[in-house]
Amino acid sequence: MLGYEIEFGHMVALKLITSPKYSEKQTGYLACSVLLHENHDLLRLIIQSVKTDLLPVNEINQCLALACIANVGGQEFAESLAGDVQKLLVNGTTRSFVRKKAALALLRLFRKYPELIPKDSWPSKVIALMDDGNYGVVTSVLSLLLGLVSMTPLDTKKQLIRLFIYLIRWRSPRIVNQVTSITVH
Repeated sequence: MLGYEIEFGHMVALKLITSPKYSEKQTGYLACSVLLHENHDLLRLIIQSVKTDLLPVNEINQCLALACIANVGGQEFAESLAGDVQKLLVNGTTRSFVRKKAALALLRLFRKYPELIPKDSWPSKVIALMDDGNYGVVTSVLSLLLGLVSMTPLDTKKQLIRLFIYLIRWRSPRIVNQVTSITVH
């Protein structure tokens, strides 16, 4: 913290993450996000708890886990949890506030370790999220897609650029109509 190594409180923070109480779990995730860096040895102990919290049992726990993944974002996190974050993002039953966090956590992992994120089949599923009614999800997914475009090989870039042009043409009249209806009333 602030450039100094702290040698106390790590195990307490790890125990707080496994707590069923929200306040304790939030404190544990916050402490781990602040105290641990991406190459810390204790991150191996957190991975199973984070993976458990990513299960679709409680959306609030999913959000806490996704925030920790995005803040810490080490290579072990990317190797172990990128698939789970990806599933949360493209799952049809995931609520919108979890999808926003999943898209941004996946963007963080992709920017840090692009080789660990599979890029073959899931961009089409992510592009389908552009039709979501929540503009927070749309902007988060758009940020993820822009990150994908910036770091993918040239042939995939051409496909995604064509898709962006299509989406802009398709979405523009709808957005213009919504903006004009808001400003008229």
